[in-house]
Order: sequence, then structure tokens, then C-alpha cells
Amino acid sequence: MDLDLALRVDEPLVPTESSAPNDKLDYERWERSNRLSLMFIKSHINKNIRGSIPECNKVKDFMKAIEEQFIRSDKALASILMKRFSSKTFDYSKNVREHIMEMRDMVAQLKSLEVEIFESFLVHFILNSLPSKFGPFKISYNTHKNKWSVNELLTMCVQEEERLKHEKVESAHLATHFKENARKGKNALQVKKKHIKHNDNKTKTKYFFCKKEGHMKKDCLKYKKWLKKKGFSKSKEPKGNEQCIYSGNRMCSKVEGVGTFRLILKTGYRSLINENSSMLWHRRLGHISIERIKRLVKDGVLKTLDLTDFGTCVDCIKGKQTNKTTKGAKRSSEILEIIHTDICGPFATPCPNGQRYFISFIDDHTRYMYLYLLYDKAEALDAFKTYKVEVEKQRENKIKIIRSNRGGEYYGRYTEKGQMSGPFAKFLQEEGIIAQYTMPGTPQQNGVSERRNRTLMDMVRSMMSNSDLPLSLWSEALKIAVYILNRVPSKVVSKTPFELWHGWKPSLNHLHIWGCPVEVRIYNPHIKKLDPRTTSGYFIGYAVNSKGFRFYCPSHTPRIVEARNAKFLEDFELSGSAFPRMIEFEEAQDFIELHLNDIIEEQPTHRTSSY
Repeated sequence: MDLDLALRVDEPLVPTESSAPNDKLDYERWERSNRLSLMFIKSHINKNIRGSIPECNKVKDFMKAIEEQFIRSDKALASILMKRFSSKTFDYSKNVREHIMEMRDMVAQLKSLEVEIFESFLVHFILNSLPSKFGPFKISYNTHKNKWSVNELLTMCVQEEERLKHEKVESAHLATHFKENARKGKNALQVKKKHIKHNDNKTKTKYFFCKKEGHMKKDCLKYKKWLKKKGFSKSKEPKGNEQCIYSGNRMCSKVEGVGTFRLILKTGYRSLINENSSMLWHRRLGHISIERIKRLVKDGVLKTLDLTDFGTCVDCIKGKQTNKTTKGAKRSSEILEIIHTDICGPFATPCPNGQRYFISFIDDHTRYMYLYLLYDKAEALDAFKTYKVEVEKQRENKIKIIRSNRGGEYYGRYTEKGQMSGPFAKFLQEEGIIAQYTMPGTPQQNGVSERRNRTLMDMVRSMMSNSDLPLSLWSEALKIAVYILNRVPSKVVSKTPFELWHGWKPSLNHLHIWGCPVEVRIYNPHIKKLDPRTTSGYFIGYAVNSKGFRFYCPSHTPRIVEARNAKFLEDFELSGSAFPRMIEFEEAQDFIELHLNDIIEEQPTHRTSSY
């Protein structure tokens, strides 16, 4: 039976009662081949991607659907091959024959992608990729009148490699012979004395922990510091009947010391999490201060918490250490009277959708904040129009004042006659909105937006410091930081911004630690009875227009999903990461090329997180 008959032959007509026996036999053969081919192909597809391929009754259609899922771009492949080819150098991990053959294979692949590389260019490129020890060989080729082909170059390079290996062996033999002769005479006695002294040192004992001599384990300072770091309080060495602990499943754990400490079993399970821990809620609320947590408890938003376990948070120190700033400003008396705005970016790592900027709009009376991601600063006006329509419709009020810096995206570009009004400034004039701009070089005049941007980036760095998630997910951490700041108290307002904006107290019962591991149940109508019910991922945010959460699942397609049912695994050390990774979350520098007749537009746009 031809198993691939359905792939080679089109589907015959469905036989009827009047059809010939051969037609009926051909259709039965095709139908059997089609059914077996579908079953064979589906059984060899990974279950993680099987659900993303649409169902098809014909094997040809099913193969086309698979091809559409994994179609590749010849341009992208050609760019990758060109980058690998141009950076290829001889690294001694292979011999010169394999090195040249690998470069010829790259050229053959590029030729199949319609990128032609001439043989003479390939010869010169291979020579340039060889190390400096082939220098005389390169000079010999350059002085040679005739041009070599790649095959001739391969033969000559192999011969040159063998010659260099032979010379290296001879030089090593001469060096060894010289050293052996030098040891004779007076030096032989010194070598013998050193050898005897070395053997005597081997008999001395070095203690296993600090690798030093002259003291016992109980007096070792390094061992005492290790016990203190691990959380042993007034610990002592275990006695004869205290050498191990048996858990409920009869697993044995070795006792390192006797005292008060947190038990971590071999299975990875730890003691139960304390929901009343102030440090736990400090992490859940994006590393806000202890004063804000106390206000939430006092206002009844949070239950009574245990404030005794609130210690030094390493992630907060990593993300928030900064200089003090001056304070003092007049407040507005109603919602939408003054709106503070600023653009932050560009960031070196774009978010998953490609945006590298974000713009913020903060109401001065409530401190309630809206944030939009931008591809470019020129999109600031479109973002403001979207914000204006929404807030004026929801609050039944009009925006009266916009306070921003004097950047070109807000005010306009500089010309020989001065700074001319741009599209954003003209739109404010048409709508009757008063524009308030800062003086050049004084960002503190727009202090509400500048300070909020620093707070956002501090929170993002702190949340990402203890996670292994890709840096491109900074936009998700940024959104959840805005979500949290709108629901926690601020020093300048009597209530939370959410309560002042909406009229009721926010709920914080659904908050979780950003980046914590989760087991999420993703909706899949094609799931089998024996397939796992959940997919491993990480919590990255809250759904905007739905009651649910956003998760990052590396093994799922797509990787970012929204779901309602999930198990959050927040059971880990809450005092901060012992080895947090460095998060470079700062704005990149824009370099502007100025001609002779140009006038400098404004101060350089480079800003760090310290304003």
C-alpha cells in the first residue's frame, strides 16, 4: 500500500452505485492513505503546537496549514547567513579544512537564496579569517602571480597547517630539553629540598570549611558567619540522636545545626506562606514604602499585618537608591483642572510590540494616572486625543491646563525666528486648553511627571531584579506599576487616587507578586483527557478590559496569554534576592546631527532615572 498516495494524487470523485469497480477501488485506496497519513503526521507533532494548527480532513490541506505556521523568510535567513559569514574566524576548535568547508557551505546556502559571492572574493575572505601564524603564508599568496581557486587554497592551507604543527613540536622538544639540562648541578639540590618541603605540607590537616589551619570548627569565624547568614539563631552542632530529620513521606534531611530556622526539604517545598506578612504585601504592591502599607491597613483596605518581619529589602535598595529632591507646589481644586504629562524614552530594549517610549498623563487633583506606549515621540498628540476623549466623557468635565516640558513634541521646533508652535500646541489652542511649559533646563518645574517617571522606573527595576523574565517585558512591569500606583496612597492626597477618581475604595485582594511562577489553565477546545490541565508560566499583569490575569508562558504559542484560572506560586524567600541581576532600565541617548545653519532645538534628551 502506498502510504503517501494522498500526498501525490488528488482526491478522486466519490464513487456512486453506477461507478466502475476500479474507481471504487482507487477511492478506497486514496481514502485509506489520507486517513493513515493524517494519523501518522499528527502523532509526530508536539502537543504544545498541535492545538494551534487548524483541523483539516485532507492531508494536503493539513500540510499547507503546517507550512503556513512555520514559513520562513528568505531575506531574514540571508541576513543571518551574511552576518555569520562576515564574522567567521578560525578559532582553533576545528582544523583548517573544516573551517574552509564550513565557509564554502555558507556560500552555497547564500547562492540558493540568490546572493552570489564570487570565488576570488571567497579566497581573499578565507585568507583574512586565518590567524596571525598564517602571516607568511598570506604574504606568499599576495606575491604569487597566479590566482588560486578555493580547492587549491584548501590544499595549500592544509599543508601549511601540518608544517606549523611540525615546527611547534620541534620547538616544544627543544624547550623541554633545555629545562631538563638547567635542573642539573646546584639547582638539583634546591629542587630536592622544595620537593621534601612539599611532602611535609601534605601531612598537615586543613579544615573542610575555611581550608585554614590552627583552629577547630566550633571556633571558625567563617563557619559562624555562614550559620548567621542561613538564619540559625543560637545554633549548636547536632548530637548523636540529632543527625537527621524524617518528614511525613519518610524522607531524611541532614541536620546542619540545632536552632530556629526555616525548613527547606529536598523536594523543594517550604513552610506555609504567611498571608499577614508585611514583607509579602510589600512585594505584592510593587515595593511601596512601609508608610503606604500602614495607611492601607488603617483605611481598612488591607487586613491587620505583622509589621515585625519588615526588614531591609535588597531589591528596593537596588531599584530606588537616589538623591533627595526639593518639594513644594500649589495644588488644583478639582478633577481635570491641571494635567501633568511627560514622555520617557527611548529605551534600549523595545517591548514585544516594538514600542520604545511611553507617555503619561497625571491628574493634579487626584494623582490618577494614564499611560500609553509609543513607537515615536510624534505619536504624543494621538495619545493625548485618546486620553482627552475618554476622561472628559467619563468625568463629564473639561481639561483646562496641560503642564509639560518645552520639548519639540509638545511646544514645537526651533527655527531662526525662535521656537514655533507645533501640532500639539496648535491643538491645545483650538480646544481652548492652556499650555504651561517649563523653562529650558529646569525639569523640576514639571516635577509631578518627572518624579512619577522615576518612581515607575524604580518599581520596574525592583520587580524585574528578582526574575529571569526577558527585559522586553518591561512594558508589562510598567503597566502593573501604574495599576498599583493608582490604588495605593500618595503623600499629597488624602485618599488613594482610585477612590478620588472613581468614588469607591479599591480592592487589593487579587494582587500578586510580579514575575512569580504560575500554573495557568489556558482555554483549549482540543485538549485531550490525558493532557496536562495547566501550563507553566509567569504572572506579568492584569487584563485591561476583562476580569483576569496576563501570563508569560515560554512553552506556549502565543507566549503572552490572558486567563482567569491559575495557581500562583508565591512561596519563596520574601526578604529579597540574594543575587539580584543588574537591570539596565534607562533612556538611551539620542544623537542629533546639526548643520551650520541649524539652531539647537533643546537640551539633550538623555535622562537617567535620577531627576
